[in-house]
Amino acid sequence: MIPEPDPLDDVAEEQWHRFYLRAWRVLRFDRQYGALGGESPISFMAISEYGRRYRIEGEDFDLLLDMVAALDREWLDFVSEQNDKAKNQ
Repeated sequence: MIPEPDPLDDVAEEQWHRFYLRAWRVLRFDRQYGALGGESPISFMAISEYGRRYRIEGEDFDLLLDMVAALDREWLDFVSEQNDKAKNQ
């Protein structure tokens, strides 16, 4: 099981955040993993199929794509930091 970072105390989750967080959580394992470790970003095709499934189109899809990609970049940064910490111990 891949751990998720603990929520920050000083950040309040708003209702609209949940939609994008749910999309990212559904899609977070829909990526390529390297044979020696490492993760690629969630593919456009995976996000596109998610959008098609829930009839998210036009500017709404563009926003979904941007938000899921931003969340995923943060996740990949977190994973990279954790890997660097593990290597340096």
